Amino acid sequence: MTLPATAAKAVALQYQAADGGWVTVAECDVGAILRTRRLASPPGQAITARRWRVIKKTAEDLAGVFRLSGLRAFRETATLSAHKRWTFDFDAGEQRYGLIATDGNVEVYRRGVRVASIPSPYSHETTTQVRRTQSRDTLIGFHVDVAPYRFARQGGHTEWDSRVQPLKNVPIFDYTGQRAGGVNEVQTLTFVDYEGGDTFNITLEGETTSSIAYSASGATLAASVAAALQSLSNVGAGGVSVAAPSGATLHVTFIGANRADDLGEMAPTTLQSEKGRVRVATLVQGKAGGEPVISDARGWPAVGVFFGSRLWMGGLKSRTQTLLSSRLGFFFDFQTTGAATADKGIDVDLDTDESTDIMALFPGRHLQVFSQSQEFFCPAIPIVPPAPFPPSSKAGLEPGTPILEMDSNAVFVQAGGQTISRTLYSAADEEKYIVDPLSSFASHLMAGDNGKIVAGGMRRHRSTDLPNLGLFIRADGGGVAMTALLSQEVLGFAPWTTDGAFTEAGGEMAGDLYVCTRRQSGGVESHRLERLDEGRMLDASVLVEGPCAVVTGLQHLEGRTVVAYVDGGDAGDVVVSGAKAVLPYPALRSAEVGLLFTPRGCTLPIVLERDPRAAPSMHARTGEIAFRLGPTANLHAGMAGKRLWPVPLKRRGGHGRQGALLDHGPGEDAFEGWTRLYPVPGFQDDAQIAWEQRRPGPLEIREVVGDVQS
Repeated sequence: MTLPATAAKAVALQYQAADGGWVTVAECDVGAILRTRRLASPPGQAITARRWRVIKKTAEDLAGVFRLSGLRAFRETATLSAHKRWTFDFDAGEQRYGLIATDGNVEVYRRGVRVASIPSPYSHETTTQVRRTQSRDTLIGFHVDVAPYRFARQGGHTEWDSRVQPLKNVPIFDYTGQRAGGVNEVQTLTFVDYEGGDTFNITLEGETTSSIAYSASGATLAASVAAALQSLSNVGAGGVSVAAPSGATLHVTFIGANRADDLGEMAPTTLQSEKGRVRVATLVQGKAGGEPVISDARGWPAVGVFFGSRLWMGGLKSRTQTLLSSRLGFFFDFQTTGAATADKGIDVDLDTDESTDIMALFPGRHLQVFSQSQEFFCPAIPIVPPAPFPPSSKAGLEPGTPILEMDSNAVFVQAGGQTISRTLYSAADEEKYIVDPLSSFASHLMAGDNGKIVAGGMRRHRSTDLPNLGLFIRADGGGVAMTALLSQEVLGFAPWTTDGAFTEAGGEMAGDLYVCTRRQSGGVESHRLERLDEGRMLDASVLVEGPCAVVTGLQHLEGRTVVAYVDGGDAGDVVVSGAKAVLPYPALRSAEVGLLFTPRGCTLPIVLERDPRAAPSMHARTGEIAFRLGPTANLHAGMAGKRLWPVPLKRRGGHGRQGALLDHGPGEDAFEGWTRLYPVPGFQDDAQIAWEQRRPGPLEIREVVGDVQS
């Protein structure tokens, strides 16, 4: 029987339930294509069973291709694991995934739904330090203590393979200076039709000997050639050993300073002879001494990226300033020796006299290199050996933070963790990249209570209504949202909070923004993956479309007092019990249950121009606040630091629906247009206007106008 390349769902993991029946936990494909699989249940799923089995569900004989390497059971505990979210996109449609990496495991989510588990070599300590790069259906992970590791999707959404990524022809480096394991170069000189008194010279890698007289005596000729070569600056005394196995042939062995090295062939030139000529050949090609520059013993690259049809790796554990590139078009072949061709591999150090650790690579207009203290780039396009990497700026990257892409520029967290910047290419005075700080006027948001940004993610803009949205996570669990459409000079930062803490963020190609959170339920903390949905009115919510009286699936909010938002309006508070909430009244169209959050905002202080003849005390008062609103409900406003008052959200002069209060009506019918709050009590030195939404509902403030008096 011929085994197909893929036999769908041919193997399953099952357990025996209390009633004696067998329940399938996970299935996978098998076939002639090499693959590994982890069959596992989703996180958080409780299973009680004594008997487990792996079964074959296909008629094909799998003995030649299937091997069960082990069956291990893992129990989830209350100890929270370090984690990172990895974006895995290779189109803007169906093939968009979010990978959650934890201790020894990667969970695969597609549009927020868990679809697979993948074995991972990264431990609790190393998971958060992994850098990665992706080309189509293959992602390569990098860490200095783990060999480059490949995660690949094999066909279906649930089929994923992982293994060490083999690398060929890794460059050699002599870490000990002993050239251990090297091979000395041996070249031959053969003299044809030479006679006594004929002369010649030899050129070796740009250096040329003085005239050498030919002798029919092999020993004399060998001594003359040895003396001439050793007089060259690139050979030196004791640099060669010359033997004469026959009268007309010499064997030149390179030793001394040129031992264990691959040299260019000697180029002999006849100076005086009627018909004599000299032939040269390499008998034994020299091989550099040393050991592979990356290995289990010497460590592995910290970063990598696909760029210009090459795989680039950098930040080697034992050579932190070194960049390695594969051959052009051959991602995993790093051959750097041989003929001087443009497609061979590259081994280069950064052009700096500082001690610099390569921390990240960014594939933009040029290949950019980030370290803890400065940035570099390669101006050559395409990049061919030898490749220059001059420094371009001195901002530095905060360790452990991501580099995001926005409008083809690199957005990164500067060293210190309190500034969000981007790199801009400048060709005005000299070709280089400059660092443009984006968060200069939001430094107070970046610092928070714990001093720095530790993670971040980006949802790239899809329209003018949905600009670039970046979320940067602070060490204290707070978030800072960046809204940017820089082509239209739109840029803003705002603090984000949640019940619990943000721990991670990541976006999809032309898709959604996801966050990882740490929340408490029933006195136990847990990590959750959540999706930002701008249509939701509540935090950590569950939405039911259609008629219902009870909302289920609320395990993460067990015992909490939550808010019910029914048919587009605030229905009050309810308590979650048994992972469900009973609505105050049945929903006819939709019901959302979740945690209340309060959007807040205020204007910048107003600076009054003082008359020097006026009294020293001068208070500013905003007597009237006018709002131009999109669909909005439940809005309060007033002077910052004072009592906030309900903003009138009522159509005046109408009858029936046109004259109804819309604060508590269906959300899609909320107030839209101009409204005002007058008079506004309270004097304030800076006349700041504040607003907040205390109960759930739509909110869109398009314009604020204040009438300031003093």
